[in-house]
Amino acid sequence: MKERTVVINSFSKEYAMTGWRLGYSAAPKSLIEAMCKLQENIVGCAAEANQYAGVKALQYDKDYSKEMTKEYEKTRNYIIERIDKIDKISLIKPKGTFYAFINIKKTGLSSEEFAIELLKEKQIAVVPGNAFGSGGEGDIRLSFATSMENIKEGFNRIEEFIKT
Repeated sequence: MKERTVVINSFSKEYAMTGWRLGYSAAPKSLIEAMCKLQENIVGCAAEANQYAGVKALQYDKDYSKEMTKEYEKTRNYIIERIDKIDKISLIKPKGTFYAFINIKKTGLSSEEFAIELLKEKQIAVVPGNAFGSGGEGDIRLSFATSMENIKEGFNRIEEFIKT
């Protein structure tokens, strides 16, 4: 089985290192060699500081990731409750990530208009749903990989934005 197994993963979720752009793969040597030939033409390498951070992450107690999962769950549940109380937006409960795909169609704005205006007026950055293809139009993606304090303040601003 080992000679037929390929693992490709990142540090983003397991170690709460979203945005660090650090990952790894494990596979038979011949496949890794081929992967390296392809990869070196696409990306130079991960920044040195990110590589050291990855080493530290691997040295942490595995319970850390369980604690982060609990924190993401608390944040996700808060977001669900908060969105239920704000007119014109809704979402389907995220099940395995720290992103919320929020439906904003009832605001009358396109996903891009919503994202740009929210950033200009309330300094909240979200990704317009159309960045994920035409099926994402009418939605925005919001990351909740931040503190509960930031999430609460962010949703206060989003609510103010929608009310105006």
